[in-house]
Amino acid sequence: LPDKRLYPAVTAVYGNTEVSMVYLGPPLDG
Repeated sequence: LPDKRLYPAVTAVYGNTEVSMVYLGPPLDG
């Protein structure tokens, strides 16, 4: 996954609560 600073953009695109929770947590893909 990209830097954490890009997470908000990704979550905004998907708009999934589950996805947002994952991105807000530790990086699963490294």
